Amino acid sequence: MANTKVQKVNSQTQKANSPKNIQRSKPKSNGMGIAIFVVVLIVMLASLMACFMFNVGGIRARFAQWITPESVKQQQAASDEDESRIFEIQQAQIDEKKQELDKKESELAAKESELLAKEQDLNAQTEKLASDKYTFESKKQDVESIAKIYQNMEPDAAARILEQYQNKNEAADIVKQFSEQKAAEILSQMNASLASELLRIIKGDNM
Repeated sequence: MANTKVQKVNSQTQKANSPKNIQRSKPKSNGMGIAIFVVVLIVMLASLMACFMFNVGGIRARFAQWITPESVKQQQAASDEDESRIFEIQQAQIDEKKQELDKKESELAAKESELLAKEQDLNAQTEKLASDKYTFESKKQDVESIAKIYQNMEPDAAARILEQYQNKNEAADIVKQFSEQKAAEILSQMNASLASELLRIIKGDNM
């Protein structure tokens, strides 16, 4: 009885360890490995796509550089160099234009200052002329008033007063206001040299 049971157990063990049973169990372990590999591959691809999407570590530029042919890289480098040269030329032109504008601005500022100085000088001259005119008119009125006083004086008395004038031009201006007869009478009472000087001044003003 016991031997019969042992034989049955051995028979079952031999069946389990038979090549057919081993071959049947292998596909299960191989399928599991493939599934794990696929899952790992999917995770890696997802991680790579996420890195590419968010440009982690500049991966896009590196990838583009990696897949770009050498000839294209050389063309791109040449294009970048050309763009750099064009930029430098344009910048130089801009700088030159700026210098020209600055120079013209300086010239305009200098001309403006010059015109302003001339305008100020002209205003000063105008004010001086107005002041001189006022002084002349005022002096003329004074001379006319004094001449009227001397006109009514005796010739010898008027002559004595005119001889005291330090400014001979003022004395000549007063004499010019007299009538010819009155002027002759007063001048005849003066010192001959003074009368001659006054006549010279009067004739010079009338020339």
